[in-house]
Amino acid sequence: MHFDARTTLVTTALMALVLAAYLGATVHAYPPHIRGLRRWSFSNVAICGAWLVFALRGKVPEGISIFFGNGLLLWAALGFNNAVHSFWGRRFTQAWYVLPPLVAVGLLVLNIWLPSYALRSSFMAVGLAALFVRGAAFLEQLTPEQRTIGSRALQLSFLVGAAISLGRLVDVAVLRREQAGNVMDQSSFEASMNVAACVGIVVLTISFMTMCNERLSGEFRRLATLDPLTEIPNRRALEEAALRELERARRDGRPLSLLILDLDHFKAINDRLGHEGGDAALCAFVDVLRRQLRSHDLLGRVGGEEFVAVLPGTALAEAERIAERARQAVEAHETSVRGASIRFTTCIGVAELGPAPEAYAEWLARADHALYEAKHGGRNRVVVARAL
Repeated sequence: MHFDARTTLVTTALMALVLAAYLGATVHAYPPHIRGLRRWSFSNVAICGAWLVFALRGKVPEGISIFFGNGLLLWAALGFNNAVHSFWGRRFTQAWYVLPPLVAVGLLVLNIWLPSYALRSSFMAVGLAALFVRGAAFLEQLTPEQRTIGSRALQLSFLVGAAISLGRLVDVAVLRREQAGNVMDQSSFEASMNVAACVGIVVLTISFMTMCNERLSGEFRRLATLDPLTEIPNRRALEEAALRELERARRDGRPLSLLILDLDHFKAINDRLGHEGGDAALCAFVDVLRRQLRSHDLLGRVGGEEFVAVLPGTALAEAERIAERARQAVEAHETSVRGASIRFTTCIGVAELGPAPEAYAEWLARADHALYEAKHGGRNRVVVARAL
């Protein structure tokens, strides 16, 4: 199948322009901390310009085509790298910015002193391959938690881009060194590489957008499951986790206990220091509890000043000791808001999961009843619920 070189170049340019327009239109739909979209959009604009300049070969001076076409293409590959670094909050090495003008000027010099399409293409292919390999190498440094479908697809796309560049190097510089004349004088292999480049631009952009959407989905999941003030699980997320622990405890025959905690006289703190003081008290309360609980314990906010902690593998006596330790730590803690000191105490109800068929709601109700007794018994107390 024969591909007209100029048609392929123009088609690739229009494809890049459409992608740039799409990214430009959607960039405001993403939160500011998802970075790199604008840079990626500008890179697609640079690709569009590069392929249009190449398509004008023979209609504009050759020097202009060589300098601007190759320069813009290298700037686009550089921009892709920059966008990926920005997305992950990393600084892109400044030395790489020298590569596009250096290669573009080198191509002009070669065209003047040693005019050879094969040599120019080889020089350009090495520059592009270096940038694509740089992008793939950066993504290889991500932690296992950061390796998502989008990041893996983008890494593969960078490697394919490097392979296409090196494939052109082999075809033009080795297999057709004498036959190659200019960008319009293409072998079937070169034509196929141009088509692959057209598809590659789309795949690169889709991969980057997938990475952005994965992060956005993660943010949505986080907002749906975490309390925005204290950044611990909300009521729904805690209940789901507690139900999983309940099933595991029943299956393995292990003990499971629950604490329900309430900040004493929270309304008085709000009345005296306003919502800022109340928020500071809640956050300080959570910080103290986190230090007293174990790494595998679950803590969540289930109401205004009410919290629940699920203690896997913990019998009632040990749960009571943990609760008393937390109560003492809360009582000893002091925080301040706008120079005003805040001290507070807590009531804690403790309940161990009873034998089947006690459900989560019944278990929680027993702990809540113990909390009620602690409040009416003078506050700043730990009360253990009666066992079933």
